[in-house]
Amino acid sequence: MTTDRPVPKPYEARLIQLLEWRLKKSDFTIEDHYKVGELPLEIDVLAISPAPDWIPDFDKFPKLFDYFRRYNIMEVKTEQDRFEIEDVPKLLAYGWHYLAKKWEEIDKDGRASASDVTVTALVHHLPAATLAALPKFDFRHKSKGVYWRKSNPVARIISFTDLPDKLVPEELRVFCDPGRRRETFLSCYRDKDKEPIVEAMFDLYESEVTKTMLNITEESLKNILEGVGEERIIPLLDEKKVISTLGEDRIIALLGGTENLTKKLLARMKPEQRRQVIEENGNN
Repeated sequence: MTTDRPVPKPYEARLIQLLEWRLKKSDFTIEDHYKVGELPLEIDVLAISPAPDWIPDFDKFPKLFDYFRRYNIMEVKTEQDRFEIEDVPKLLAYGWHYLAKKWEEIDKDGRASASDVTVTALVHHLPAATLAALPKFDFRHKSKGVYWRKSNPVARIISFTDLPDKLVPEELRVFCDPGRRRETFLSCYRDKDKEPIVEAMFDLYESEVTKTMLNITEESLKNILEGVGEERIIPLLDEKKVISTLGEDRIIALLGGTENLTKKLLARMKPEQRRQVIEENGNN
């Protein structure tokens, strides 16, 4: 068995950060990459409720997780990382590993049981082979995108891309599909309380998924500029990457024939940087 700590992928790391942000708002104690055995046996997110008799405030807490108990183990699989058949027993094992490691602390009043723990797999999608195997592990289809196992520890597998819109928290919408990402970006941008979501989207946009995350099209670029405003969006974007990705001609065309945005982008660059960008994209 490898003893190397797995390196979190950018999608996974950002989704874990957003889940922590959301759960901390409901006063959960959060631990990420919690070690329960020899590496790489690590729980992605461990969320401990503020009290044994905790009742969620659904103004702050997603109804999607209304089954949470005292100790809640979450495994995260984004579109970069498939949830395979072998991940199903691994998910259940996390619950038992945690109980074995923390039993004395959990049972300090002598009333603890496996029902105090839940395990959840948040997956972008379920491969057909994994979906077909779920009944063999006593998972049943509960509702669209949700599969559950009644035996303690209570277990859920949630395919968040398949969930209906009303059940998808904003931090999961970022990792669903281009349409949900665009709507989430525009709805969160003006809300100071949701800055972590906007920052996560910009980080992913800048790092590796320029075209995927925001799905830059004529319609989406116009919507973003209209909703955000040029003056606010320009400082947040890497000017060279925007121009090199879209090209000056396309930017001008998307803005209805005006050169306003291109001029502002170029004006923010140092002379040497501006010269290099213009040479790379054609002198327009």
